Amino acid sequence: AAVTLITSAYPTTASGPLAAPQLLLSFYGMVVSSFTYGPVLERLRGASVSAGEALAHRKQHLRHMLDLIADALEASEPSTPRPRDLP
Repeated sequence: AAVTLITSAYPTTASGPLAAPQLLLSFYGMVVSSFTYGPVLERLRGASVSAGEALAHRKQHLRHMLDLIADALEASEPSTPRPRDLP
C-alpha cells in the first residue's frame, strides 16, 4: 500500500535510484536500526541513542532526511510541488 501511495504521488519512484520500495527500506532502516542496535550504537557513540535529547536529535535528523528526499522527488516531477502533510 505504501509503495502504491508513494508512486501515485511521485510517478518517478516507479523505478530508478529513488524507487518507492528502496525508499521504504531506507527509511525503515534509519528508524528501526536506532532501536534494534541501540546498545551497539551507544557503545560506538559513548552516549545514549534513545534517551531524551538524543531521541529528539534523531527525530530531527529523520525529518531532515525526509525533506531532502521529498525535495529531490519534487524536483524530478514535471508537476507542481506537493505540500508536505506529515506531522
